[in-house]
Amino acid sequence: DQSTMMLLKWATATLVTLIGSFCYAQVQIPLDEANVAHVFGGIGAVSGGGGGSRLLIDYPEQQRSQVLDFLFKPGFGASLHMLKVEIGCDGDTTQGSEPSHQRNETDLSFDRGYEFWLMKEAVSRRPDIHLSGLMWGVPAWVGSPYSAASVDYHIRWLEGARDVHGLTISSIGIGYNEHPYNATFAILFRQALDANGFTHVQTIGSDECCGSQFDIGNAMVANATLREAVDILGSHCPGLINSGSRRPGFQPSQEVLAMGKPIWDTEQHLGVPDPNPVPCWEWSAATSLAQVLNQAYLSASTTANMLWTPVYAWSDFLPYAGKGLLVANSPHNGYYNVTNTIWTVAHTTQFVSPGWFFLGSNSSAMLPGQAGSFVSYISPANDSVTLVIETFNTTEAILVEIQLSPVIFALVQAKGLNQWTSTEKNVFAFSGTLAPTTSTLTLEIPAQSVVSLSTLNGTKGAYANVPPPTAWPLPVDDNFDHYGFDTTPRFFSDMHGTFSVMDDLNEPGNKVLQQQVMDVPVCTHCGGTKFFATTLGEMSWRNYTVDVDVQFVTSDIPSSKQLIIVGSHVSNLRSEGIISGYTGTGPAVTLYLNGTWTLHACGGQEQAHGHASLHTNEWVNVKLVTRIGDTGAAVELTVASATLFSQTIACAHPMDGPIYLATGIHQARFDNVRVDHSHADESTHLSQ
Repeated sequence: DQSTMMLLKWATATLVTLIGSFCYAQVQIPLDEANVAHVFGGIGAVSGGGGGSRLLIDYPEQQRSQVLDFLFKPGFGASLHMLKVEIGCDGDTTQGSEPSHQRNETDLSFDRGYEFWLMKEAVSRRPDIHLSGLMWGVPAWVGSPYSAASVDYHIRWLEGARDVHGLTISSIGIGYNEHPYNATFAILFRQALDANGFTHVQTIGSDECCGSQFDIGNAMVANATLREAVDILGSHCPGLINSGSRRPGFQPSQEVLAMGKPIWDTEQHLGVPDPNPVPCWEWSAATSLAQVLNQAYLSASTTANMLWTPVYAWSDFLPYAGKGLLVANSPHNGYYNVTNTIWTVAHTTQFVSPGWFFLGSNSSAMLPGQAGSFVSYISPANDSVTLVIETFNTTEAILVEIQLSPVIFALVQAKGLNQWTSTEKNVFAFSGTLAPTTSTLTLEIPAQSVVSLSTLNGTKGAYANVPPPTAWPLPVDDNFDHYGFDTTPRFFSDMHGTFSVMDDLNEPGNKVLQQQVMDVPVCTHCGGTKFFATTLGEMSWRNYTVDVDVQFVTSDIPSSKQLIIVGSHVSNLRSEGIISGYTGTGPAVTLYLNGTWTLHACGGQEQAHGHASLHTNEWVNVKLVTRIGDTGAAVELTVASATLFSQTIACAHPMDGPIYLATGIHQARFDNVRVDHSHADESTHLSQ
């Protein structure tokens, strides 16, 4: 009757009002294969910027393999489509240095470092992974990063990847990381690639950042030769989502877009701001990453994203702590932490493959009021479809009405639409398979969430019995005799220069740790270099003794310029601090070949100096004891069994952290490194 009808209308109106009051907006999302737009390039990660993946290779095999599975194994974890690596230059490029494959014109070795190893591990899990390389610097002999010698240097690297390691490099940067592009170099590099059998290698121009992302693109508009030389426009953190406002340079112009070149984000930072980012174990790091992966495409037509970094695998006293997709910087016991950022990436990578198409028009857009975003993808054969929605800029649920074209409706009817949802309380959870009976699907998306809807299904991979986190126990000692020639010893992280295991030419059968670099490389953080250095340990180390044999090597450098440093408790320090001056709080002794020695502590303050008898090609034992008490740190320095210093030092800041070994800009050798607790009966001469 009429009263019933009126009641029904009132109830319906009330329900709509209530829905509106609980939902931020009602959004229509058309999924139509006719809206195909750009080609999806993939989502990957950047192992570079100096030592970012350094400690992963030193993990116990079982845990190392598991971490690699979470990164690269399809349908398991992050399922990365791409891996970009640093082409090492022996110089500090952010969290340390990576060894060069060619230290001088005649030297050549493709067994140094870990980047070739990492690429092979990635390929073993995903054979079709896109591999890429970029220079963060070059050895000194190359001269300018944009020289003809630099072109040859990088061609040799490509040859080594192919001929020695069986790797197919798909793309290479033709820029010097985060430096202005050089058009002449870009053109010369493309010509050299074609002339040396690398026509398949795509060129990326030119890894600039910070408002200069599309400088090379703007130049390509007017320069046809440059335009032909560059295949992909690659820059760091492009788009409105990264700029924070409509700052010039972050967005491509219409003229740049009209060239039709793919636009890639070739280094997307995680957990900004830098250099003290939100670490990957914080939920906000995952939410910001979800926003970037969607919105970089919407604001800058970015079709591929490479995330810096794949794994937080560097020492905890260095900057950018936690800036990775997962945590693996405890090689001493195998602990690792699969954080939420892995699953944020999985919301796209497990449901979309390179070569798929973005669906443009209204199929990918910002949500009303900038509440979030949605991006749609379809496979080339129109046999799979995926929609990724994030709502991280609203506190209210979003009601979406997904309108399916006849082709996609038939596809969804045949395969179902699998829903995976992440909220802070429940990450990457399978929410069931939707089976719509009509071409319109209405769904409520929770606030502060990311949701994937796909005809494909995902997997939340897991391994049981991951070792718990523990402090790095002492003692730690290494005589280097069990390593291969010219390899990096376990647990050591080079900050600048390269320290590798070599044969002791004066004692057959003995192996030593030798600093190899003879001149300062041209690299991102090489300015102001005074020392080459390597480190061992973590911030939990304190109250310990470092005992090491050191040896000067015959050189043309004056004896007053040849130096070796043994330091301990190097807290509050980034890599540049070690290589440019004494900024650690702990004690450090500097020995000069002319016999002069100095002891520094408390951020570079000289504590003592003197003279000792030192000669080339002779081993000298250095022992630095630190015992921390209520009134300060009792420090004893012994060189060649002679006690040179024994006093208490009081610094304004606590002493803790790893050891470091350093040299001047020359070769030097180390052996029998031992770090152990400083026991009360070990230093009877110490004055308290």
